[in-house]
Amino acid sequence: TEGDYRGAVRLVIQFREAGLKPEIYSYLVAMTAVVKELNEFAKALRKLKTFARAGLITEFDREDVDLAENYQSELLADGALLSKWVIQ
Repeated sequence: TEGDYRGAVRLVIQFREAGLKPEIYSYLVAMTAVVKELNEFAKALRKLKTFARAGLITEFDREDVDLAENYQSELLADGALLSKWVIQ
């Protein structure tokens, strides 16, 4: 579906891990998807922070922060993996 950037990234990674050799273009599309997903994630976090400052939602607890950090770290790791494969 439109906006399913993470799905596109995971698909290319799954193909490669299954022993297939995706075209260079596939890696570039997946790396672009990583950047787009990171941008969407940053927008969502900014909105949440705005809502929290306005008192519309509760402040983030440690678990929320950990989940957000883990998601961001996984995206960055996927991007690094794709970059490594492109260079090979």
